[in-house]
Amino acid sequence: MWKVTSGALAALIVLLPQLNRTEVVADFEHRVDQYVGLHRLVEAVLPPVLPSSSRAEVMRATARQHDTVRRERETAREGDIFTPPIAEYFRAVIADTCHGDFAVLLRATEEEFEPLGTARINERWPGVTLTMMPPKMLAAFPPLPPEVEYRFVHHDLVLWDVHVDLIVDVLRDAIPAEAGLPENRR
Repeated sequence: MWKVTSGALAALIVLLPQLNRTEVVADFEHRVDQYVGLHRLVEAVLPPVLPSSSRAEVMRATARQHDTVRRERETAREGDIFTPPIAEYFRAVIADTCHGDFAVLLRATEEEFEPLGTARINERWPGVTLTMMPPKMLAAFPPLPPEVEYRFVHHDLVLWDVHVDLIVDVLRDAIPAEAGLPENRR
């Protein structure tokens, strides 16, 4: 029979949330890697964009890549990457990083020049300007491959493929709705 001291039991209880976080982050990273694998496969089979390419050629190549990745992901749905446990993890990291001051976070990430539309999976970035990501928050999130970035669109956390301008997944209300963005901007 095993003898478990109260100190060892307390240490185990403290470690359980950390072990669960580690599993959640590993699952998130695996899901992102699956997407990036598809992205890289598409880049490998389509004609490359050469440094000497004109702006029009670069735009056509990017559009081809976007369309191809989108077709390959036609069955993708919100939550394929931001599963419920992963969404809970990100919401907790966001709340912890901004110390629950979501209004300040919204102001820091708000679009300044042009209002954004609604982020939709497998669509392009919903506007012309990009939102800023607080460096402290980026440091708290799991690192991403260079093809993908975190961005906020209003209250939603978005995984955005910067190379092909494609919304990979959306975590709705990553910043709680009560933080103060008017309904007509959501």
